[in-house]
Amino acid sequence: MKKTHHAVVRLAGEADAQALALLLTEPFMAVNGQDDDAKGGPFRDGQRRDDIPLQEIRSRQIDTVVAECGEGLQGFLQLRWGERAPASGWMRGSVELRRHYVRARHRGAGVAGCLLERAVDIARAGDAVCIWLKVRKDSPQAVRFYQKHGFRLAGTAMFRDGVRLRETWVMHRVVSQRPAT
Repeated sequence: MKKTHHAVVRLAGEADAQALALLLTEPFMAVNGQDDDAKGGPFRDGQRRDDIPLQEIRSRQIDTVVAECGEGLQGFLQLRWGERAPASGWMRGSVELRRHYVRARHRGAGVAGCLLERAVDIARAGDAVCIWLKVRKDSPQAVRFYQKHGFRLAGTAMFRDGVRLRETWVMHRVVSQRPAT
């Protein structure tokens, strides 16, 4: 558990599922500029929105990190293990930063950075070589945020946003110097 000046940053537990479900019903514009509702997920077809957080918290493939203060959750971040990276080579032994969200009223207070640094700690503890993510090309503020936190542009990838195909930046940050196996 890590404390920011206003929040505690920690791994989510089953008791956080309801608060995460409420957080996910807010207008969802993630730190990385990807609007999950517009592209159909974090919610899978046919599932209730309030079921998803508990399933993800229980999943061995996903680490969910939350930031909370007296008023509840300020934001969250998810690392997804075992996801196929959009490139090879340096991606071996990596983990995907899939979702990163901070409530609007807490942005600019360092919450996103604290969540990210906790994710780096988790990735190292899980023997990841690097963390990778996709960020929309039309979100220069998100690119600058990740660059400020040690991420570098590594290429591009495509994703489907409804019926449109969009190009995103792929960024990565090395978190361990151990060679990938």
